[in-house]
Amino acid sequence: AKAMLSRSVDYYVKELVTYLQKVRELAYGRLAAIDGIQLNPLEGTFLTFPDMSGFEMSSEKMTEYLLKEARVAVESGSEFGPSGEGHIRINIGTSMEILTEVLNRMEKAFREIRQP
Repeated sequence: AKAMLSRSVDYYVKELVTYLQKVRELAYGRLAAIDGIQLNPLEGTFLTFPDMSGFEMSSEKMTEYLLKEARVAVESGSEFGPSGEGHIRINIGTSMEILTEVLNRMEKAFREIRQP
């Protein structure tokens, strides 16, 4: 029984890691393509911490803006200490459908910031 459980767990973990890699690739590709965002490659996590300072808004203001304009909840980087200012934290551990919708909304909100 222990051997069967071990194989089941191994399969689940392998499938989960494969899925999270796809989610990270989607999030990284879409976020890195947005003018004003700097993003380090994501490694081993389902949380992103993009540098949003290119939008010249505090982390708190960006968090409020995304909630109001894109209906997307993110965490202000300043909640993680002074070096987090200018960043937001985004949890990408969700379905591809939800993540795609979130990224679509964020992209639209960022385009609106850039319009004169």
